[in-house]
Amino acid sequence: MGLLIKLPTIIGPILIVYVFARLIDISEVFKIYKYSSPVFIVMSAVFNLLLMYGKIHRLYFLLNISSIPVRFFSLSKTYASANLLGQISNYFMSDVVNAGMLMLHSEKKMRIANTFVFSRISDLLSIGLLFFITLAINIKFLENYLGVNFNHLILFPFLLLIMLPCIFVFRSRLKFLWSDLRQIAKETMTVAVLYSIFIYFFYALTAVCNAMALRLDMPNSYILLSYLMGSLITVVPISVAGIGTRDILFIFLMSLVSISPEKAVSLSALGFLFFPFLSLSIIYLISFIGIRYENCCHG
Repeated sequence: MGLLIKLPTIIGPILIVYVFARLIDISEVFKIYKYSSPVFIVMSAVFNLLLMYGKIHRLYFLLNISSIPVRFFSLSKTYASANLLGQISNYFMSDVVNAGMLMLHSEKKMRIANTFVFSRISDLLSIGLLFFITLAINIKFLENYLGVNFNHLILFPFLLLIMLPCIFVFRSRLKFLWSDLRQIAKETMTVAVLYSIFIYFFYALTAVCNAMALRLDMPNSYILLSYLMGSLITVVPISVAGIGTRDILFIFLMSLVSISPEKAVSLSALGFLFFPFLSLSIIYLISFIGIRYENCCHG
């Protein structure tokens, strides 16, 4: 039983072993990085750092508007350490760690949890909107692979029937959760939209610069579509931070525009492993200086 529970999370590592053993030439990957553009590498690093900053500042704003006092650099340090953990586990775990650390020093535990839920919902809605826009632009590349098997749609009412007893049992708590979440949305909707524009503007710039750094020739909208699909598959709990599953996805998507598997894996690693890890490490180090500054200001 324990093995069955752990099985979904080891699919990704199995796939990444398969990718490196059967699908790509590792020496070619090193060559791709060796001849990458330093200018676009630096630009990608800066843009990725800015989008991370946007996510941290969004949490800082949402928490303070809910009268949950938190210092910016202290939040940055917690965010960076929790998301570095997410790089070796999953992004759901990083949210749990982030929220848990803040709950230790606050009475508003429900509001803290819902703040993280609201931030994650904002991200998913933004990604979903951009996904459908970029999919419509690039439909010619994927139209042969898109289709709906209506026989499978019967699963949805079946799943709903399974969920109904749980919803009924926890209806009072879920009603309170929904009410609190709706209140957060009502108070911060305009600012949340502005944060999303800021974050995903730099998300798009990072994606495009990563492809240009590796000298990949494909439409910018298709690069962004690939990154959005990579982000969506990362949150599915069948891998460690999307490793393996995302690489297979990138190999498939890049093959449709005549990009080699080596370049596809290089792009995936650059955008979802190297730059996030670099940005979070920089934020973590800077936060130590910032915490000393905050202590001096509030001491």
